[in-house]
Amino acid sequence: MLAFNWGYYTAIRIGKESVNSQSAAYMSNKLQSLEQEIIRDNDKLENYLNFLKEEVLTKKRTNCFLLSKEELEKNIEEKNAIRDLFDMRFIHLIDKNTSSAPSDGKHYEAYILDVGLYDFTRLRNFDQIEPGNKDDKSRKDHMRASPKINLEQMKNNSVNSK
Repeated sequence: MLAFNWGYYTAIRIGKESVNSQSAAYMSNKLQSLEQEIIRDNDKLENYLNFLKEEVLTKKRTNCFLLSKEELEKNIEEKNAIRDLFDMRFIHLIDKNTSSAPSDGKHYEAYILDVGLYDFTRLRNFDQIEPGNKDDKSRKDHMRASPKINLEQMKNNSVNSK
């Protein structure tokens, strides 16, 4: 490979070994940056997950929650965190486009917390939503009446937890 210094019209030969060496050096920096980012993200994800557990399991005594599609589009960082929690199977998407009950004219995504997150010793008067459950008129009103999670509140709670 040739590198040109156009100001002086000279060419410097750069060998394959030099390119590989520089690539390897850069990769170690890149991996180190990625590890640091993962550690930061894990703290944030853990805070978000703890917030969801507190709001949904402890306060609302259910396993299902709704996230506003509009809020998800406005809060990209939180949307990505929700996707990460979904990818790691801490939460499960049970309806990607639903409304709330009573209807407020907005669209929501419905999620349930993974059963592994439940503290069964503390679950009394618990309203467990099962994916796909419908009433005799094929309505999902039980799911649609689940608590709505405010992403701004989740974000602020995460910032205050640090």
